[in-house]
Amino acid sequence: MLPLEKRKQLIAESQLIRKTIPPNLNKAEEKKSSVPLLGWLSVIFTLTATGGAVYGYYLRYLKEKETQEEINNQVSQVEAEFTGYRGGIAFESEIVKALQNYPGVEVRRLGEPMDWGFDIEFTYNQRTLYIEVKYLTSSKVDLSSIQKFFHKQKGRQGEFWFVHNNELTKMSQHRFEELNQLFGSSRPCKLIQASSAAEFTEKLKEFLS
Repeated sequence: MLPLEKRKQLIAESQLIRKTIPPNLNKAEEKKSSVPLLGWLSVIFTLTATGGAVYGYYLRYLKEKETQEEINNQVSQVEAEFTGYRGGIAFESEIVKALQNYPGVEVRRLGEPMDWGFDIEFTYNQRTLYIEVKYLTSSKVDLSSIQKFFHKQKGRQGEFWFVHNNELTKMSQHRFEELNQLFGSSRPCKLIQASSAAEFTEKLKEFLS
């Protein structure tokens, strides 16, 4: 153990050293240690903001792409209507025959030219069903066709089928899903894609079971 006098001397020297240290040195060290943390937070915030902006541009790009697809499809559909009218009548007749040949189905009403109702109305096991037939030679089912399909349902009770031979555009597909979710509990709707009476008959077994 150090002698008492030696210990007193060491204590005095340590106190003298403490007095020579600037009072703001410790604070400066604390501030210096916080700089890297602030730098990382700044980098993270910048990356997050940039990522959000890029994602927003991507969503806008997808929306514009769907809109352009819808416009191009409408042009194609107008051009195809001149040649597809007879094919549409034949396709609808095949659907009617498939229904009439299905056990238990009673076709109650067929749409007339320029009629704003559904193309076909039939009953099965005390169920009333309405069919809208859409036949296209080359274009896809557009947004307006889906809008009209749901508009025709007003004032009617039953199930509603949209039978089509070609695919839907992305906008019309999204619109169908939105409206079906909105009205589906009271007015069940189905999309049925079939290119022939045989294909429709196979799906008929599934949907009527």
